[in-house]
Amino acid sequence: MRAGGCKKFASELALCWRQHSEVSMMVAEVPISRPSPPRPGDYVVVPDSQGPRRGFRISVGLREGWDAEGRVFDVSEAVRTARAWMKRLVESGQPALSGMFTRAEVTYAWPRDDGTVGSDREPVALFTGEAVHAYLGHLSDAAIEAMLNELATELGAALGQERIYVAFADRAWIWMPARIAGDTWPRRRSYAVTERRVFVCRADGNLDSMRSIARPARHLDGVCTLR
Repeated sequence: MRAGGCKKFASELALCWRQHSEVSMMVAEVPISRPSPPRPGDYVVVPDSQGPRRGFRISVGLREGWDAEGRVFDVSEAVRTARAWMKRLVESGQPALSGMFTRAEVTYAWPRDDGTVGSDREPVALFTGEAVHAYLGHLSDAAIEAMLNELATELGAALGQERIYVAFADRAWIWMPARIAGDTWPRRRSYAVTERRVFVCRADGNLDSMRSIARPARHLDGVCTLR
């Protein structure tokens, strides 16, 4: 590049730089509009939304059966089941519970007959929420409990669970299929828990009582009779 060309290039570059600096200064002088901080009066309580707190929780296992090798469902299966249940209720003109699903793990331990202690962990789905007064305040506690039991039934059937743990307000209970609580137990699993007693299904269809939970006997598909 010739000397004259270099001088011209340098002059144009300097001019461009001055123009850029002037624009930057003009932009810097323009005040930035920021929202004012919120005030206490900016939010108010929704009319008719205040009422007694009625929280609930459903805990349902994600591992089918009692065997450690049982199928493990994803929490999305519980979400799908609950959404289908809610949709059916609303489509029929009835109110439905709403809540949040999270995946967790339950851990527990038990004494063995030989004096050692066993422990295990299982994945569970937790459905938690509130019977919001603004939407469900007209429903009684008994009606909310009935809805929780209905959803627990749907979840238990979809996820292959025979015990679903339910809590509502200041109460809690365990929900189970009525067929297990009866005299006979048509089943796929190999032992049943009744209060603090554990029964293991024998090949002849009867149950042996045990003092502690043992590993389940496998491949016993019959009818176990509770004694």
